[in-house]
Amino acid sequence: MRASTPSSRGQDETQLNVLLDGGTIRGGCPNRMDPPTAYVAPETYDEVTVIKGSQTVVHGGGGSGGTVLFERDTPSFGPDERLRGQAGAGYRANGDAKEVFADVASGTASGYARLIGNYSDANNYTDGDGDEMRSAYTHRSGTALLGYTPNEATRLELGLEAFRGDDILYAGPMDAPEMENDSARLTFERDKATGFLDGLKANAYYNDVHHLMDNYSLREPDMMRMQVPSDAITFGGRRRARSTAAPPPPGPWASTSRAPTARPFATRT
Repeated sequence: MRASTPSSRGQDETQLNVLLDGGTIRGGCPNRMDPPTAYVAPETYDEVTVIKGSQTVVHGGGGSGGTVLFERDTPSFGPDERLRGQAGAGYRANGDAKEVFADVASGTASGYARLIGNYSDANNYTDGDGDEMRSAYTHRSGTALLGYTPNEATRLELGLEAFRGDDILYAGPMDAPEMENDSARLTFERDKATGFLDGLKANAYYNDVHHLMDNYSLREPDMMRMQVPSDAITFGGRRRARSTAAPPPPGPWASTSRAPTARPFATRT
């Protein structure tokens, strides 16, 4: 499905943080014709979390309107499990929109490989007055996840993803003959006490967005030919630790002790 700019509490664009598998992504077009969600195929993610407002800064600064997390979570394989998968398809009559996806994983208790693919295509749709609106597009994406799980509490995962969009039509003066995003992510998780830490999660990410708009590739230009290429590279990392506060040591002034308090990674609503 072709994406629009999400909004939370009346705020959008740079007032929202959008993270794909823990990595921040920014669109390339200066006129915001490719919001971060334009590079998302929702059916290829396991969980979508919306955090309203600035409840937490765990996922980065800004985000006064909120944070949207698109996350994949591959459960560890059991001793007798080797293969799992799912597939789906959808159709919408208005615009003749077609979507298909497949998700296949194979592994053992110590590791896994997961492949996810998506394809969607739509023509122009017809509005309530019977007029044809320019809205056609073709999207496709492919994702490969490689995970190492030496035990139930530890996971190291490498993710590679490619998104491609072609022949994207707009009602305005220009169209997008191509849009691309290449992503790489590395995540480490340990959900077990180690020293004074109860848990640790760290990730690094890289997103390379290319977006091209012009007024002649997909239509007859009614003015001079124009082309607007734009690129956006976003990379970074994040490290989070969870610890339990120890009760105060006994002493002559202490008559009661306080129960340990766990600090979660994030607050979700």
